[in-house]
Parts: sequence; C-alpha cells; structure tokens
Amino acid sequence: MTLANWATCLLTFSLAVISPGPDFLLVLRTSLKFGSSQGIATAAGIAGGTSLWSIGTLAGVLSLLTTRPQLTFYFHFLGAFFLMLYGIKILFSVIKTRLSSPQQSDSEKKYLVLPQNFLSSFSFGLATTTIGNPKAIIFYTLVFVSILPPHLFITESIILVLSMIVISFTWFVLISLVARKKTLVIFYQKYGWLIDSLLGTVFILLGLSLLFQVIM
Repeated sequence: MTLANWATCLLTFSLAVISPGPDFLLVLRTSLKFGSSQGIATAAGIAGGTSLWSIGTLAGVLSLLTTRPQLTFYFHFLGAFFLMLYGIKILFSVIKTRLSSPQQSDSEKKYLVLPQNFLSSFSFGLATTTIGNPKAIIFYTLVFVSILPPHLFITESIILVLSMIVISFTWFVLISLVARKKTLVIFYQKYGWLIDSLLGTVFILLGLSLLFQVIM
C-alpha cells in the first residue's frame, strides 16, 4: 500500500469513529452511570467489534452479505431490534430509579453510580458496534473496496486491523475519561434520570429509523 492509501483509509476511519453514534452514546452513559473503568471495558468491546468488522471485510465475509439481500435484511432487522431493546431497557431503568424512593423529593434524589461487571460492559460495547451498527457493512465495504488496493500483504492487513483497533479504543477511552470529570459526575447525579430518558429515547428512535429503512 502507498502512503496515500494508508492516510486516506485511517483518516476516513477516524472521522467515522469520532462522529456521534450509538457507540458514543453507550460509552458516555456507561462511564457516567457505572464509572470510567466500565466505560473503558465498553471501549474494549467496541474495539473488539472493530476487529470483527475489519477482519470480516478483508476476508470477504461482508462482500457476501452485500451480495445476499436477504442476509442483509435480517442483519439490519436484528440491529434495529437491539437498539430499540436497549433504549427500552434504559427507560425502564429510569422508571425503576424514580419509583425506588417515593418518599424523597426530586431535589433530594441522586442518580448514583451503580455496579456493573466488566463482561456486561464489554458485551454491550461489542454488540452495539456489530449488530447495533449494521450500516457498518456498507461503510467497511466501501472503504476497503474504494481506498485499498485489490491485494494486500498479510503484514499490511495485520497492521491495518491493529491500527483501526487502536484508533477506536483510544477514542472511546478518552470519552470515558472525560465523562468522569467531577462536574459532569455531579451533573449526572442530579439530572441522570433526564439524561438517561433522552438517551433511551434516542436509541429507540435510531432503531425505528433503521427499521423503517429496512421495511421501505
């Protein structure tokens, strides 16, 4: 690969990673609610998903999906269902929290950080960036087909995949650390129910939007 190929591919991928989406919202909420360690675990899951997408593209798996409309349909449908389900889960969590201490006034209620294990955070990150982001099929296929040369050496493929994993992981770790700033934590403890309500609604709308595109 030429230097131009490397620069174009990694820059395009970096811009896609830093653009707000389900991954960004998931890391932000996880870090605020469960702590930066769980946000980093989620970032690791997203990086794992990145490796699956990139390896799958290089191996020709995604090209198979793009040539099989029925497989793409089911995959998009599964992604839409996952996003809506996660949004509903967040909203139910908000309702449960708001009703858990009815004797307290709104000003006294605090949206406290709750425990969550590494596996749960990692799994949500992995699921959100794979089945929760089915449009990645199109992105990865277009990027690899239009930018990269037809044939890559095995060493180039390994370096490319590792570079994308590092970019993805680094960005979302940064998000998780920024989200744990004291002022943001205090703000979340006070208005967490409102933030979660908004994020849950956004996830549901993203899922509905994807479902509408699939049906149409």
